[in-house]
Amino acid sequence: MNIAFYISNHGFGHATRTAALVEQLIKLGIGCFIITDRPLEIFQQINSSNAFYRGQPIDFGMVQNGWIDTDIKQTKEQLIDLWEDREEIIYNEIKYCRKNKIDCIVCDIPFFPFEVASILGIPACGVSNFDWAFIYEKVFIAEDKVAEQLMPGIQLTAFDNDIDLHFINEQIKYYYQKADFAVRLPFSNDQSMSGFNKVINGDLLAAYYNKQERQQFKKTIKKDFRLRKDYEIILISFGGYGEHTINLPELYKTGKYIFAKDFGKYKYKNYPRCKLIPEDYPYHKIMAAADIIVTKTGYSTFAEALKNKKKIIYTGRNGNPEDKLLLQTIKTYPLAYYIDSTDINHTDWEKVIINLDEKGNKLSDKNESPDKVSDSPQYNDSYYYPPLREDYGDSNFNVAKTVLGNLMLSKHDSSEIYTIIDVGSNNVQLLWCKITPNKVEPIHKTIRTSALSKGMKDGELTIDGVNRTKKILKDYIEFSSTFSDHICILGTSCSREATNIYLLKAWLYEEYTIDYRIISDDQEASLLGLANRMEFAEYSDVLFFDIGGGSTEFIAYHDDQEVYKHSIKLGIRSLINECLKTSRNQEEIIEENLSQINFIPQGLPMLVGIGGTVTNISAVKKGLTHYDSQAVHRSMLTICDIDFYSEAFIRMSYEQIKEYMPFEPERAEIILTGLNIVGSLIKYFGFTEFLVSDLGIIFGEAERIRAKIAEKAIALNGCTYTESR
Repeated sequence: MNIAFYISNHGFGHATRTAALVEQLIKLGIGCFIITDRPLEIFQQINSSNAFYRGQPIDFGMVQNGWIDTDIKQTKEQLIDLWEDREEIIYNEIKYCRKNKIDCIVCDIPFFPFEVASILGIPACGVSNFDWAFIYEKVFIAEDKVAEQLMPGIQLTAFDNDIDLHFINEQIKYYYQKADFAVRLPFSNDQSMSGFNKVINGDLLAAYYNKQERQQFKKTIKKDFRLRKDYEIILISFGGYGEHTINLPELYKTGKYIFAKDFGKYKYKNYPRCKLIPEDYPYHKIMAAADIIVTKTGYSTFAEALKNKKKIIYTGRNGNPEDKLLLQTIKTYPLAYYIDSTDINHTDWEKVIINLDEKGNKLSDKNESPDKVSDSPQYNDSYYYPPLREDYGDSNFNVAKTVLGNLMLSKHDSSEIYTIIDVGSNNVQLLWCKITPNKVEPIHKTIRTSALSKGMKDGELTIDGVNRTKKILKDYIEFSSTFSDHICILGTSCSREATNIYLLKAWLYEEYTIDYRIISDDQEASLLGLANRMEFAEYSDVLFFDIGGGSTEFIAYHDDQEVYKHSIKLGIRSLINECLKTSRNQEEIIEENLSQINFIPQGLPMLVGIGGTVTNISAVKKGLTHYDSQAVHRSMLTICDIDFYSEAFIRMSYEQIKEYMPFEPERAEIILTGLNIVGSLIKYFGFTEFLVSDLGIIFGEAERIRAKIAEKAIALNGCTYTESR
């Protein structure tokens, strides 16, 4: 599944909050295509091979004349120029989306991409606290009111003195109305996203760092800039526009460190505690480490301060309609202090800091969190306040669920969407698919490494392994439950053998009322057959093998008849654990397990390999930088390929191997063991090559469910259905 994220190039806030949204969706293995001209550095914390950046402007927002004023004339001219280019922009984005197989579009908050989505027939949504139609109308109404003062009694509406702009803004609204829905963020009101037909209130979206991360960033900052440990940090953040307006000598008297990207007219080197932030220094670390932020109005700065429990001193801008939204709602945050823009150059900074400190101390004395007000969104005269609460660790997650859930439901019926999860010894695989009586239609598949059986001893899973698996399952289940009525979780080899698997089983039922179905080795092999037999129907004789974390399954067919099915307790994690436990070498243990196979292929059957080892090696061989199931499925590997990568990887460090497998770097520590098993197995059977399948037991389970649905439909309606995928 691929999502294109189109981001306005007005300021940096749209980009930083979209980055926070992408960070959540990337956990699901979704391909995230980021289209904006905002600096790449904003997205560098998204460490995933599934994130793709394209430096391309889509809109411009508004033109600022410094940090206070909007340049109305330049904004008008650029808006008209942008509109004249609309056909070329839309055409180029249609080509881009088709080329990259984009399934959905998310905008914050350009308007042209909604026309792209409409033409392509894919779902699209907006995510913001305002839309540009609202902003432009308010900006140009203000100008019209100047004309009204010159001509008393005349009744003017937006753009009455500029027909071209009126038409453009109506067309912008028309594009917004093509969206399936919009997620409205806090710091907004009922009118700020009225361009959309359907608006859903969302949680607070912004960069977030937990307490431990904030403390670590502060240690890093103090080391990098050689700070004394007992000084607090003030960050001046005016987007490079307004730093010079602050009376630096007076602010310096507060006795704190002062960080900024630009100190304007002041020679900061004359002030030892003033630190200029280098262009290439990770700005998000400074933001996370700062104790106090001095800034202009802006959604992202306000939201990040609130989420990360920062004191904030702020002032407003002129001519920007968003300011009213921000100023009306930030005042609910107890650790915020407002200074009028006309007073900022002669503020008594020591008094302001003391005032903020007193607020914090009063809240601490009451054992209250500075941002604990309510667990629910608040409304007052149509304003949507930030949902103030004690902790914001889940707010980005909540927004991502709202976005993804509604995108899925824009295209699919929840009663037909099935979520199938395979909890293996090393990985947890997820499949979303649409199942009807005659078809299984895959929507999205992904895999994450849990290493559930890592360190398993005497049949007992480690607590770390269980907790890693819970974390992955939580993400999978909570996202899936927003659009899927059916969630099925299967446990295989590791779950069959673990004496304390009840830790996972009980947790799943208590938290989500989901039964954890542990299948037998015989059932596992049968599901592999269901998933793959029709995919390789052109071969009358075929032998499938699936190397997992705890076991390896075999199933063979002659024509359409199953002739062999077997499972051996040889898996990648179980082999590693056995070697650690007994000090025996891998080759000896592999040979011992392979000797249990009592099947000799007749004739020249096709050998088909399933599992992460063979699919990853196929991807490496093809030079893929991100995993592409279509490229890997039905590809060919030879014994020479297996030997080549075995010899290559044995000379590499884990970090070097990760460069070869950016799509699943966690596999670096076990890939050699997997290659040892694959190489020994195909040599044991006497093969020199085999095909690769990317269809594991989750697809077999989907086919099993489809058959049951078809049987039920036949019983009710007397209909017949043909199997197909």
